[in-house]
Amino acid sequence: MANLTSKLLLLALAATMAGCASAAMRAGEQADIARDYDRAIVEYTKAVRENPDDRAAKQALDNAKIRASLDHFARGRRYENAGRLDDALMEVQLANELNPGSADIEQIL
Repeated sequence: MANLTSKLLLLALAATMAGCASAAMRAGEQADIARDYDRAIVEYTKAVRENPDDRAAKQALDNAKIRASLDHFARGRRYENAGRLDDALMEVQLANELNPGSADIEQIL
């Protein structure tokens, strides 16, 4: 009987964790739709932490990082064109942190 109880508790725990990851994934997807990519990164990171083997969550996080990087890079270019160089540098540095292999970002830096 104790073995059955242990198995039921483990199953309940797994179901709860899956529900949390699903909630974080849904929140990330909603942030993506709203084009709030920084928030999407936060939510997808939660999903990955809650379920490290979830390939969909990992892929969604990687994609959100790229979209956020592009968004910060574009904002940095707009700031540069407006002469707001400190703001431009901050945005491009954020873009670089999110997508460190980008040749375009490295060229601007």
